[in-house]
Amino acid sequence: MTCSEPERETEKVEQLYQAFLQAKQTAGEATGKLSRSGFNEFGAEKNQRTAKQKNCKDVEYVVETVDGQVKLKALVKS
Repeated sequence: MTCSEPERETEKVEQLYQAFLQAKQTAGEATGKLSRSGFNEFGAEKNQRTAKQKNCKDVEYVVETVDGQVKLKALVKS
């Protein structure tokens, strides 16, 4: 999923949150501390930081499982 302004792309962020939550549940990871508002804050901060560091507008997010742990990976979208 690609985002340039997560605070305005609420549908995309909701889909990403649901995919992340489902992946964690499938992997058997605890999700009790995971909240929608915390995910929003984290995503907005990660988006700004990645875009600034890589000098790009769009950031692509991928939910992946590495060694049994679910991760949210931010990639530069060219």
